[in-house]
Amino acid sequence: MKPILVATVCVLSLCFALLRPASATLWFGQDQAFHDKFKKLMGDKPQKAEQEKLVKAESSNAAAWIARFDEILAERPDDPDAGPFLADLSAAWKASMKSEFPEREKKFFVTLDAKGKHERIDLRKRFDAAQSTFDGNADKKDAWVYTQLVDELEQVAGGFEQVGDSYYASEAWLLYSACNDEPLRGTTADSKRALKGLEEGLSQRAIVDLPDAKKEAAEKRKTALESKGGGKPAGGPAAPPEGQEPTDAGATINVPLTFESLTAVDAIQRPNFLADENYLLWRAVELKAKGSSGSFERTPGAPLLYRLGSSDVRFDTDGDGKGDGPLDEKLPLTGNVTLVKIQLGTGDSARPWAFFETTAGNQENYQDLNLNMSPSDTLLRMFVLGAATVTGTLEGQPIRIIDDSMEGQYGNEPLSYGFEGVVKGEFQPDIDSIVIGTGKRARPWSEFQEVGDKWFKFEMGSDGKEIKASPIKTDTGTLKLEYKGPVQPSYVIVRGTNALKNAFFDVVEGGAKGIQVPVGRYELCYGVISKGKKKQIQKCVIMPMPHNSVSYDVTKDKPTVVTLGAPYSMDFEYKNVEGKVTVTGGSVVVTGSAGERYERAWHSVPHPEVSWRKKGTKTGSKLAKMSWIQDTPTLEKLGFPAAWFPLDVQVDTKGQGDVEVQLSEKKNELFGKIESAWK
Repeated sequence: MKPILVATVCVLSLCFALLRPASATLWFGQDQAFHDKFKKLMGDKPQKAEQEKLVKAESSNAAAWIARFDEILAERPDDPDAGPFLADLSAAWKASMKSEFPEREKKFFVTLDAKGKHERIDLRKRFDAAQSTFDGNADKKDAWVYTQLVDELEQVAGGFEQVGDSYYASEAWLLYSACNDEPLRGTTADSKRALKGLEEGLSQRAIVDLPDAKKEAAEKRKTALESKGGGKPAGGPAAPPEGQEPTDAGATINVPLTFESLTAVDAIQRPNFLADENYLLWRAVELKAKGSSGSFERTPGAPLLYRLGSSDVRFDTDGDGKGDGPLDEKLPLTGNVTLVKIQLGTGDSARPWAFFETTAGNQENYQDLNLNMSPSDTLLRMFVLGAATVTGTLEGQPIRIIDDSMEGQYGNEPLSYGFEGVVKGEFQPDIDSIVIGTGKRARPWSEFQEVGDKWFKFEMGSDGKEIKASPIKTDTGTLKLEYKGPVQPSYVIVRGTNALKNAFFDVVEGGAKGIQVPVGRYELCYGVISKGKKKQIQKCVIMPMPHNSVSYDVTKDKPTVVTLGAPYSMDFEYKNVEGKVTVTGGSVVVTGSAGERYERAWHSVPHPEVSWRKKGTKTGSKLAKMSWIQDTPTLEKLGFPAAWFPLDVQVDTKGQGDVEVQLSEKKNELFGKIESAWK
């Protein structure tokens, strides 16, 4: 039941043939044909003039190989192939392209610290998924596939920017642009976003002095989009600004921070779907039989866990790979929620960290199924929830930053993951939080924060020992939530765009009056709805539709309304084959009036009824109920993720040919009445 980091990325399609290596299957990555051609030109008697011609003709392939071999040499400095190849390729590049790209790329890897290396590995895994994702869609060119990938690409690009990898940041931004542009999206294209991706991609290429073929194609496409209005409504006024850069308003204040663990799971209300006593949904560290080991996969520096006995689990604190030393810390596996404090890292980089842990029992309620989830000799699940915080004082106000994402850092840019309960192919952001003042309700972490009556731009150190708080001047406007539904959200978080892309604000915090935010454009990011207490809680998350971002333009001294909720509908997939319609249960998701979707419904899984009708008619068939997992054998067969959705259902359309399908539920405990459109 652990969240699985899922990454998907799409492909750049600027409709310029020069971007695609003629002999390569993929549009991106390192073209092996280029490598082989250049290798031949090295030989015993290097053909330098021919090398330079090849680099000039295939500059984007050359750049990709420079980046790749710099990456290899950073890990294996004595690599027998990479060293000589990169030396000759860099020389040919310098002579033919007259740019400093090889030097700048090499400098990036030389100066990359341990934290940056770890983050970049994750980002590369996410980005590399672009290749297989595009290959799988290259012939079909399904626009829906591309639209699903936009949010992930924006996060990956931003992540590369944060670690200083401008080459891959540019690649990701150009991919982002293509996923929004006409060649792949047709009539559903978002030219404003396409233009944004080109601008960001070109900006990052400029940082590493990369004047390759992709840069030329991106500049041409940018000019073409600008000539069409750059996403401005035809015949209308220019679209509102997507974010204004706040200006400096005073000297930066260095705020020292001190580690302090939370005392209880519910000590602070957090914008975290997991942060309650319902530990079955916490992250899980799994250990097999005696002698097995496990890890906190997303927490760099955390020592490995070893299972030495049935209930004897220890951290390998001394790092000898055994877990049985006198310094190795034993975990108190009592079945009760327990606070555990450990050290992340070793030596000078060591720092304190904390989490809550527990194990499950033999009578657990998982999506209304009664399960025995207690540890056995072959499997032990330890459920964990973040409890690490750092505290300080700014402008006389206490500040507490919580590592809700459990990444061993505080206030880092949120990544998105494919959690159980989220429709396959969709992702939920994992956000750190911050408490300003003495209240017990946290806000989402944001680069921009209002403290007292002043605005600040925050910059966190990677070790969590200090915040740099720079006073800023910014015009503000009001965001106000209007939500229709039987259960009100506890959090609705919006994220800024462009200059405000690292700004996150909770609209619920403002109540009826609304919340003050810097002027600019914001998009729906994430939210939580919950009802009930302790193990009786029912809850879900709110997220935007990936192909239809919900945005709000905030202007100075004027309220902007965030309207969400009822009437509720459902999105779903079905197939009509040989007179039988099959609705896919795992695709069913509740949607709201603004196109938002409600995922991870806990103890409130939709149980819709299915109706069909012949296309063009108005009368639907008799309703067929979608069932759900109600016993352990079915759960064991289909797996835990299936318990979050209704099961597939098949209905006979009696040879009616083309039909339309509708899903409905009379009364869901979180949403009330739900009725989809016919599709």
